[in-house]
Amino acid sequence: MTHSIDSFITDSANSATALYTGHKASVNALNVYADSSRSPFDDPKFETIVEIFFRLYQGHTGIVSTAFIADATPAGLLAHTRDRDQYGAVVESFLNGVSNYTWTNWTGPDVLFGGGAEQFYNSSLGGVTYLNKDYYREFANRGYQIVQNNTSLQKASNTTKTLGIFSVSNMAKWLDRNVSGHARAPSQFVPCISVLTTSRSTSRISPTRRTAPTALRAMLPISPASRR
Repeated sequence: MTHSIDSFITDSANSATALYTGHKASVNALNVYADSSRSPFDDPKFETIVEIFFRLYQGHTGIVSTAFIADATPAGLLAHTRDRDQYGAVVESFLNGVSNYTWTNWTGPDVLFGGGAEQFYNSSLGGVTYLNKDYYREFANRGYQIVQNNTSLQKASNTTKTLGIFSVSNMAKWLDRNVSGHARAPSQFVPCISVLTTSRSTSRISPTRRTAPTALRAMLPISPASRR
């Protein structure tokens, strides 16, 4: 059941919270127990499945969406706020995690693909970002390669963390691409899996790290080379 604490009519924020954490939340809330304070950021927080997976196993993580990437459904994997419309803060949390919470030494996902470029370029180009930061630069400074179209995506290295923001707002859906003639969305899934299954991040993983449970490892794609 994914309905919220305070309504039988759910929204994608509290339903994503229920799916990704097993906790109930209020309408518009992402991974917090909403309180009565004025700030949308000081509510009691709880870990998502991505944060738990990274904390316990330092596993590879990625978010791929055809929505703008700060929308509630993709944001629900990492963001913690009472107000799903805090898009700038959501993008900040993708890169830097949650301040004042030490459960995860978060270093950013291996892959972040979607729309919503207006949450990445700052006001000099018409964007609206957290503290007016240029998040293309912020991600690049953390070692991410930046791709913005299908051509650059297909040429991108699979041994480097990758940020792919392919449009403003939501990406074109099937009707947009095939009926209205809008540009075709990049094929994101295969490059994402390629990055997630490479051995790129061994440098950040302790040699003594625990192995993911068999049931979880069975869900992960295995490249032919890894079977040898």
